[in-house]
Amino acid sequence: MAAFNVRSDLSKGIKKIMVVFPNIEHKYHTSGENAGLLQRIDSDVASKIKELVVEEGVANVEEMQRHLTSFVMKNVTPAPSRTKRRFAPTKK
Repeated sequence: MAAFNVRSDLSKGIKKIMVVFPNIEHKYHTSGENAGLLQRIDSDVASKIKELVVEEGVANVEEMQRHLTSFVMKNVTPAPSRTKRRFAPTKK
């Protein structure tokens, strides 16, 4: 329908400028005052990291992330989103 209206207006010599802006709603991340806040690592996850480093000798980042993902999926209910840094810390 919109394409028909555009063609019709063009044939009549009517020119319009149409500007479409993206939705400014923020999704999947915090915004406003909370945007600068960091989530502290969950105490159980921190303990597991210490255990894996000290007792298991895990030194590889990818291996650590694999162990932590498995640990969180088995021990945290309901399972948190993988984007929650509290349960899935970054490589830093």
